[in-house]
This record gives sequence, structure tokens and C-alpha cells, in this order.
Amino acid sequence: MHFNTAPVSTSVTIGNGVTNVGSEAFYDTPWLEGKQSENPLVIVNNILIDGMTCEGDVEIPDSVTSIGDSAFYYCVYLTDITIPDSVTSIGDYAFYHCASLTNVTIPGSVTSIGSNAFYECKSLTSIIFFNPNCKIPDSSLTIWNEDYLYTGTIYNYDNSTAEAYAETYGYIFISLGTPLSLADLDGDNEITVQDAYLYQCAFANAAAGNGDGLTDTQRIAADVDGDGEITVQDAYYIQKYYAQTAAGNYPTWDDILS
Repeated sequence: MHFNTAPVSTSVTIGNGVTNVGSEAFYDTPWLEGKQSENPLVIVNNILIDGMTCEGDVEIPDSVTSIGDSAFYYCVYLTDITIPDSVTSIGDYAFYHCASLTNVTIPGSVTSIGSNAFYECKSLTSIIFFNPNCKIPDSSLTIWNEDYLYTGTIYNYDNSTAEAYAETYGYIFISLGTPLSLADLDGDNEITVQDAYLYQCAFANAAAGNGDGLTDTQRIAADVDGDGEITVQDAYYIQKYYAQTAAGNYPTWDDILS
């Protein structure tokens, strides 16, 4: 339903249970115009549903967990976007015709981008994925800037979904290397007390309001239970794994997580 066909209202109540808002659901309504006048980023239940009036460099707040369908539809004056690690999905047509957007970094927390997410982004020269398994719709229109093709560069890890996507459509791909193994934060191919120490430092830094200090690559490796977040539970699992190996056992991660 598009609410611009409903009776005019400046007040809309959206229940806390709502987890998805359809494309342009509130387009051209007094309610949306009122929200845009308060803040060009309109956020409902941690979903960024509208940023069409944004200009220049935009930083999405950490409270946002998803970028909704058509959120930045035809936002021609958007030049740069910072997507936080709290975001797990980017909707269909999210950055449709963002003609001035030049570079995009998609953090490792994002597990999927929607159909035509970067459709007709004419100035886009680079898009960096930090999740090697991010779901990318199989269409050349998902990412394109010129003549229904993409002339810029796609970055991700070896054997990633982004590499496969680039190969399918003949797009330029540059590898970020090989992703870290699960829980191997220091990259030495072992799970040791050093990895547990890095976890503890990350939690201490985050608690002090200084960020976790991890790279995107480390965050992917740190999410041991695969819930999209780095929590004390992940630290528990890595300590459990280290204790088992130190005792001469060789557990699988399925053993540890069970």
C-alpha cells in the first residue's frame, strides 16, 4: 500500500513489530514530509526508510539495522555514504539513480543487497564488500553506472560472491586477499590465547565508547556463532575452543556451538 493514496494525515503510528516497510510506502505524504523536515534520514524501528532529501556526505547512525527498499531513490546530490556495522541488509532499489555517489563500502555485517540496489549510479567508481558471502542478485542491473554495465571496480575476498558476480558480467574485480578463518583474529592460522586477548580488547574498547578496534575482516572472523553481532557469547566460544585444543582435543565448531 502507498499511503499517498490514503486520506491526508500528518500522523502515522507504526507498531514495534513492523520489520519491513515497502518501497516508497509514504512517498509524497504529509507525514513523510514532516519527518524529512526534522531529519533527512527517516528511521522507523531501526529501518532507514527514507533518505531521499540527503545531500553530500551522509553517515547512517549505528541504530540502523537495515536500509529499506528505495531508501535513497533518486537522491542525486548524495556523494558519499557511511554504512555502519549494525546494518545487515540493503533493500531493492536502495540507491537507485544516486548519480553523484562515487564510492561505497559495504561492511561485513551486510548479508544481502537487494535487486537493483545500485541501479544507474552514474558516478560510482568503486564498491567494496567485506562479507565474502554477501548475497548479490544475479543481474547486471544490480550494480551499474553506464549503458547497463558497471565500469568501476568491485572489491572483495578471494572466492567471494562478489568475485563470482564480477566474473559473470565481466566487471573489474580486485581481491582483498583471503579472509581470516573463524575466530583467527591475528591471522596466524591458529586459535590461541592471543585471539582471545584481541576479543577482550575489542569489548573493552567498545565499552569505553571507542569502537571495537577490529577491522572488517576481523569482525567477520569474530562472529563465531554467525548471528551478525560480536558479543560476549562469541568470546565464550573462542575460549572454549582454545581450552579444548590446549587439552589435546580437536573439536569442530559444530561441537563448540552445540
